[in-house]
Amino acid sequence: MLHHRRDMVRIIKKPVPEKFDIPLYIRNDGKYILHRIVAVKKDGYIVSGDNQCIREYPVMLSQILGVVVGFWRNGKYIDCNNCLYKLYCRLWNFSYPIRYILHIIKIIWSRFSHGG
Repeated sequence: MLHHRRDMVRIIKKPVPEKFDIPLYIRNDGKYILHRIVAVKKDGYIVSGDNQCIREYPVMLSQILGVVVGFWRNGKYIDCNNCLYKLYCRLWNFSYPIRYILHIIKIIWSRFSHGG
């Protein structure tokens, strides 16, 4: 959903991030990542980028620096508490199985159509 060098984000420290939040966290390799929380488990968070079919797990609370509470796109601020934004988050998460299957079909089709 967010695009590098196009969108700006507003991040705050949140004691306990929740499902659908977008945390800024540090991977073990030192990279800074913004991905959406798609599930909360006892031993960490499951996160995924909105345009990814791979889920990352576990992301620990100690890795999370803050959570996106809003963002600017084309000069307009969008609050993450906005009803339309929340609907987008839920629909996008709900569509994950379909998007995953389409991703697999795309990979198979690409291999088939390229002869290998």
